[in-house]
This record gives sequence, C-alpha cells and structure tokens, in this order.
Amino acid sequence: MQLEFPIVVNDATVSAVTVRRPTGSDMIAIGDHLPVLMALAGDGDKAPALTSDVFRAMVAVAGALTGLGDDAGKLDFADLQSVVTEGMGALGESKASAGDLPAGAN
Repeated sequence: MQLEFPIVVNDATVSAVTVRRPTGSDMIAIGDHLPVLMALAGDGDKAPALTSDVFRAMVAVAGALTGLGDDAGKLDFADLQSVVTEGMGALGESKASAGDLPAGAN
C-alpha cells in the first residue's frame, strides 16, 4: 500500500509497505495488543479509549505486519491507521474454528 506520507528508515525513504497476513509468531508478538484495538473498534464513544496503549498497539501491529518493526512508529497517523485497518482485516478472515485448533489450544 502506498504511504500518503513517506518515512525514512535506515537512510532510505519508504513510500510503500506490504501488509502481510499475520503468522503465529506475529500473533505472539501482537496478541496482547489486540484486545485494546478490538475494544476501540466496538460501538460507543471511542474518545475515552484513545490512550497511549491504543497507539502503542497500533505501532506494534503495523511494525509486525509490514516488517518495519519499531520504525512503524515513524508512520504518519493516517498511514498508521490504514496499515492497521488492513492488517486487522486479515484477522477477520481466519478460517479456523475452535474445532480446527490443535488439541489443548482451545
């Protein structure tokens, strides 16, 4: 996806990123952040939910799913939102049900 506001990472300008589907390792890295983002996506007044935890979660998800790591914190907020929205969309596409998980995983 094209960034509306390119960033500089390791002396190179990054103007586009690829948001990939999360792996198991990604889910371990970002799993603790997902409830924060899911709560924000719910109904109701979102203003009280906008804390640094939300933005920390957004950067963690964007960093993991684009390969930017901590440099995802350099993304303009508009681009950060777009990356996270695309990445979270992939989570909703999961085809596994509780019955499909390995024994002991549910």
